[in-house]
Order: sequence, then structure tokens, then C-alpha cells
Amino acid sequence: MKAMKYNKQRYLTLLMTSLILECAPTRLKGIHIINQPYIFKMLYQIFKPFLGERIKKCLFFHGSDRKALTEKISAESLPEHIGGTAGIPEYPGSLLSDMLFYYEEDFITYSTYGYTTEKVKSNHD
Repeated sequence: MKAMKYNKQRYLTLLMTSLILECAPTRLKGIHIINQPYIFKMLYQIFKPFLGERIKKCLFFHGSDRKALTEKISAESLPEHIGGTAGIPEYPGSLLSDMLFYYEEDFITYSTYGYTTEKVKSNHD
């Protein structure tokens, strides 16, 4: 994620965390954040009282401490560039962010689908 600008990276991190915790039909044991700037941890401490217990229990900040990361996630599951042994290729973070921004209009459209809280009048009423 070195190629991404900080604002894009922060936006993408918050978007992904929100989508994973609130929208995805999965059960997560944790979200591990690595190489975060110092300010990220400070902002987390400020907003921590406003977060739900579920989110607080899921977030782990490792910074550059690869040993702490491999204590939570086995090295066999991590790519080599972050201290693991798995043969996973390293893709630039901009690849994912460019794809998400390319489909942004579709995401906005899809977010309008679903149930509404207002009763729609029909010809039968």
C-alpha cells in the first residue's frame, strides 16, 4: 500500500472495515492493521469510546511488530512481505482502490436497492 496516498488509504481502510463488520455475512475474529501511522492509533483512542464492543474486540494494531502479528496469525497464512511464509504475490494497494473507485457509481446505485420504510401507494389502496 506504499503507492496509495494517505487519504485514499484511510478512506479505503474505513470503508473496508465498515463493509466487513456491518454488511458481510461473515464472522470475524479480528481485523489486524499493520504499518499504520502513529496518528491512526491516536485517533482510534479518541473514537474508541464511541465504538461498539464488537468492533473494539476485533481490531488489533500491530504497526511494524511482525512478531505480534504472527502470534495472532500463523506465518504460513501471511505473505512474505509482511513476515509470513505463504507464497502470496504482493499487489499494489492502488489496484484495489482503483477498482473500487471505478465502480463507485454502481455501488451508489446498488445501495438504493432493498426494502424501504415508507409505504408506497398502489392502485389498490
